[in-house]
Amino acid sequence: NDIANITDRLSNRFGVEINSNIYISKGTKIVSYPYHDHNYAVIIKNIEGKSKWAIDGQDYLLEDQNVFFIDKFKKHCVKEIYDKKISITFNLC
Repeated sequence: NDIANITDRLSNRFGVEINSNIYISKGTKIVSYPYHDHNYAVIIKNIEGKSKWAIDGQDYLLEDQNVFFIDKFKKHCVKEIYDKKISITFNLC
């Protein structure tokens, strides 16, 4: 219910459809997708764990309850996962 409420609030705020994904990792796989981009912006909310991301050529650490905003056409990927990890993405389609 919380995710549905956040999705609705984001949709109202940005005026676009929001698709949500939950990513869960045991910490054994480093990269799930190669360096890529989207024709829509993405908000990533970390729930648990820590990972290193490359976003538009710079490295960032996603940990604790951090939130990343990745604008459309910005290349990004997960470079390293340090342990078990859970995150939610909200795609502003």
